[in-house]
Amino acid sequence: MPSDLVTMHFNNKDSTHNDAPTWSRKQVNVSYGPDDPLIGSGPIETTRCTLQFSIPSNMTGPVLFYYKLTNFYQNHRRYAKSFNTDQLSGKAVSAGSIHSSDCTPLTTVTIDGVDKPYYPCGLAPNSVFNDTFYSPVLLNVQGSSETNRTYYMENKTNIAWSSDGDLYGESKYNWTDVAVPPNWITRYPNGYSNEYHPDLVNDAQFQVWMRLAGLPTFSKLYQRNDTEAMAIGTYSVDIDHRASPFPPFPLPRNLSNQTNRLQRNRIRRHEIHHHIHTHHNGRQEPLPRHRIRGRRRNLHRSRRALHSHASDQASQVG
Repeated sequence: MPSDLVTMHFNNKDSTHNDAPTWSRKQVNVSYGPDDPLIGSGPIETTRCTLQFSIPSNMTGPVLFYYKLTNFYQNHRRYAKSFNTDQLSGKAVSAGSIHSSDCTPLTTVTIDGVDKPYYPCGLAPNSVFNDTFYSPVLLNVQGSSETNRTYYMENKTNIAWSSDGDLYGESKYNWTDVAVPPNWITRYPNGYSNEYHPDLVNDAQFQVWMRLAGLPTFSKLYQRNDTEAMAIGTYSVDIDHRASPFPPFPLPRNLSNQTNRLQRNRIRRHEIHHHIHTHHNGRQEPLPRHRIRGRRRNLHRSRRALHSHASDQASQVG
């Protein structure tokens, strides 16, 4: 892996575990949901990337694992409002209400002559990040009977803000009355059922995604370990790439261009843009103050220019 694509920050480094990261990929068959292919997805061919990297210094908990996206505009006006809060809170919102809601253009679909709302509707839920990161595995464990040891990380709890969970409720829909969004078909190829359906109340990864980022380059927390230190050594982590196809409906021109760019570069980003931090290094940085001041200065300059122009016109009339 090229050195300019890797950054590491450690105060103390063990020189024997400072090898350059490497990666490889292969095709594997994986299943999502129940083993029963009539309910779950059944075996699906997936690209699995394997990253191998070294930790030259012990990392005490909590240890946070982030993924990072670039050129993805969650702050686009049409995208940022493209979901239905009532539907996410658990209400069985009718197809007619969804069709005229902010979820446009991903609202409803006609199946067997019946209009059914997508659940969840809208561009933001449909584009949820759906790659799978597994827990890192420590290779060649020293002083132990184990050859390899998994460093278990939790990705179902404690990764979303507690206030985010209050926005979601158990759905009141009958699952036969709603449709699966286009980019969720791989996970639910047979539609929803009582045995297998979204559980947004407990889907922390979905809740993290739906806290929309304000900038086109952003990181989101995927998993964490709050108690166990990440020991010095060489680790391997598997990543199942599940990029969905570009959605088959029109988008605003700017959003369409940026989303196309995301799809073209997605595997590359997933190979290199992952972050493992101790807690105090894992926080996202605010907008630098000099940028804020610069924008304020530009605003003041614009006001002065308008004021000066208005004064000149007044004197000419006089």
